[in-house]
Amino acid sequence: MTKNDLLKILNDLNINYQMIEHEPVYTVKEAQKINLKIEGLGCKNLFFKK
Repeated sequence: MTKNDLLKILNDLNINYQMIEHEPVYTVKEAQKINLKIEGLGCKNLFFKK
């Protein structure tokens, strides 16, 4: 599944989302260095299943 496939599904289902892009990170430690001002909790992996 590509990013465009996922965005199409979200849009087709009228699911509100906010996309924030950042450089790739491979560990939780690296992700903690990204200073994003967003609500919520971080997670190491995010899986979508169709």
